[in-house]
Amino acid sequence: VRIRDIKRFLADWEPGEPQHILTCAPDRGQRVAVVGAGPAGLLAAHDLRRLGYQVTVFERSDRIGGCLTHQIPSWRLPTAVAQRDLSIIEALGIEVRTGADVGTTVTLDDVRRDFAAVLVLTGYAGALALLEQSIGFASGARETIAVDPATGETGLPGVFAGGDAVSGPSTVIYAMAQGRRVAESAHR
Repeated sequence: VRIRDIKRFLADWEPGEPQHILTCAPDRGQRVAVVGAGPAGLLAAHDLRRLGYQVTVFERSDRIGGCLTHQIPSWRLPTAVAQRDLSIIEALGIEVRTGADVGTTVTLDDVRRDFAAVLVLTGYAGALALLEQSIGFASGARETIAVDPATGETGLPGVFAGGDAVSGPSTVIYAMAQGRRVAESAHR
């Protein structure tokens, strides 16, 4: 069975926004920041919003999607399919601040002060600037953000990290799984 072809067929032919992923728990009155609007960050933002948190996503580029919209060619992931899936972020009421480079135009301390939790899901390249702001880094061939392996929490209380920022460059699916795991830890 050619699973990839089946998934592509379903993605190409699914009409509209899937309503089952737009329901949210009652508002908890707590704000959470997600740094990075790639696959890991957007899935974490989605999960936290559905749990009732007010979520703000900080993205340094001018649009969301990360590698899905910036690197994967349209013949592999059609633009219309990506845009339909990304429209769920706005439909859920998640605030997105593009052009906001946490670590440069916005300080990590400011974000920490204004939000109950901060999830750093920037991807590998975006993590390097934040390493200089005392999150801490893991030793090894690549500099990545050091986290508690069970919770994803960094050395800064209330700051979690995952995806490529922690593991180094990986697959989209692995980054998304890390985003979901870190969101669950922040929720707990």
